[in-house]
Amino acid sequence: MILTSKLVYDFYRKMDLIRNAEQAEIPLVDVIAYLNDFQQILFNNDVKEAERNQEVANALRKFKKDRTPLTLNKVGSEVLAVYPQDFHTRLNQLATVTSKTCCEGMTKKIGGKFKVLQSDDINAAVENPLQRSSFFFERLISVVSSEGLRIFPGEMEIKEVVIDYYRKPLDLHNPSNERCGGQYYYVATGEIIVEDTNCEFENYGDGFISDGAVLLATADKIKDPNGFNIKLQKLLQSRSLTSVRD
Repeated sequence: MILTSKLVYDFYRKMDLIRNAEQAEIPLVDVIAYLNDFQQILFNNDVKEAERNQEVANALRKFKKDRTPLTLNKVGSEVLAVYPQDFHTRLNQLATVTSKTCCEGMTKKIGGKFKVLQSDDINAAVENPLQRSSFFFERLISVVSSEGLRIFPGEMEIKEVVIDYYRKPLDLHNPSNERCGGQYYYVATGEIIVEDTNCEFENYGDGFISDGAVLLATADKIKDPNGFNIKLQKLLQSRSLTSVRD
């Protein structure tokens, strides 16, 4: 764990070295926004890197949630399996199903053939007997939506869907450092923040994260996207990573 108060202190210390005397100090709530933005970039990057780097995958274990059941909503002939609020990245999925047309009392678990298709391919797959969902062949097809998985069960009844996934890291907050009007602040959503939340990363030093936040802040002032991307890539590569920014 890294104290957010330390990240805030380092941010101000580093910004004081590069900002002009005429420039106003960045408000705390904006500092927190830069820290959270860089934390998100870093986490997106780590999730990608974990596919090929066991050390990064090990560091992400604290964010991994296994066998989490999803809420199922029937929408016409489809079933929407809703992702949890803290969802970031799905790792795998498993469905428990029964048949509407045969095999009364029999349930099956479909994992390896629980396919998540591209949205462009789903209509053709639903019509194709070799691709569409099948209880006999233990095959289930779906696509990703903004809310979760849209499942096309065909003649099957979906009893349960569970996933393994990475949750989002907690947003960083440090209202205890607020000196203007009290130890609280409002964020862009209108939520009032009254308690500190520290950084959950353990495989990065506090200097690395504050460096990234400072880079984001300076990029906003300079308005040089190409220069920013080059510097961000170099910063991430300094920890043997590859830049990933959504």
